Amino acid sequence: MEVVATMEAVAVHAVHIIVGILIATLWQKFKKSQDEQDAIKAGLQSLLRGEITKAYYKYMEKGWIPIYALESLQQSHDNY
Repeated sequence: MEVVATMEAVAVHAVHIIVGILIATLWQKFKKSQDEQDAIKAGLQSLLRGEITKAYYKYMEKGWIPIYALESLQQSHDNY
C-alpha cells in the first residue's frame, strides 16, 4: 500500500513538473512574439514618420498639395 502511495506521489510531482515546463515554454514563446510585434510596430512607425516628413518637405516646396496626396497623408498620420 505504501509503495502505491509513493508511486502516486511521484506521478503527481512529475505531472506538476511537466505542466510547469509547458507553461514556462509557452510564456517564453508569448514574450518572444510580443517583442517581435513591438519591433515591427516601431519599424512601421518609423517608416510612416519618414514618409510623412518627406511629403511635407516636397509639398511645402511646391506650395500646394493634391487632394489624393492630402488624403493619403491624413490616413498615414491617423495610422501613425
